[in-house]
Amino acid sequence: LDPNWPNGPTRESTAMSFNGSNTVLTGGNITISGAPFTFEAWINATTWPTSTAIVNIYDGAFTWLGLSSEGVAGRLYINYQTGNGVYSGWYTSNPPIGQWVHVAGVVTGTGSSGASIYYNGVSQSLTYVNGTTPGSATTAVKIGALAASSYPFDGQIDEVRISNVARYSSNFTPSRRFKEDANTLGLYHIDEGVDNTCSGGTNDVCDASSSANDLAQTNSPTWITDARAV
Repeated sequence: LDPNWPNGPTRESTAMSFNGSNTVLTGGNITISGAPFTFEAWINATTWPTSTAIVNIYDGAFTWLGLSSEGVAGRLYINYQTGNGVYSGWYTSNPPIGQWVHVAGVVTGTGSSGASIYYNGVSQSLTYVNGTTPGSATTAVKIGALAASSYPFDGQIDEVRISNVARYSSNFTPSRRFKEDANTLGLYHIDEGVDNTCSGGTNDVCDASSSANDLAQTNSPTWITDARAV
């Protein structure tokens, strides 16, 4: 078991390891109808490339919402883009590498106070760039990259949730295992441990929410079994 996972009741679990080159999990479309929304995950980064994506919904063009770093080393953004030039983002310094960190990005509107990023439940100081009102988006879930070889994440990801609500408005103690509620759009425990267990044996990471939006691998991200979870 990974000694860097937060203390507490434990069981052996699994997570997914991404190679920082060309691995990604891709699912079907999720609809976010403007603010508020929340993207969150447990991550253990090996390195922080200049451009990397943790969890996003992305259509390959101009619709892009989620947690990523974009072209500037040392920054993590919560952002939304719902058309060419229709963009807002908030960024803070990257979380540490080599340890499990709960990362949450919450968007409630626009302007300097329109979002929050939390590391292990602690609000981070943000810098705001650009400014448009969050629009609606219906596009594909991506974990570990925007697409194969595009913004790849280097490290491990476990427990991902996408919500159409502002989950957090002040500092909190993050859950080690997320639960579904009426505001959950996607919920991925990443605890299958083997491929082809979802959607009748055709997908690899199951959506534990009622959306049933399972994910398929590209270029074989690796199952690991050293994470702690409850």
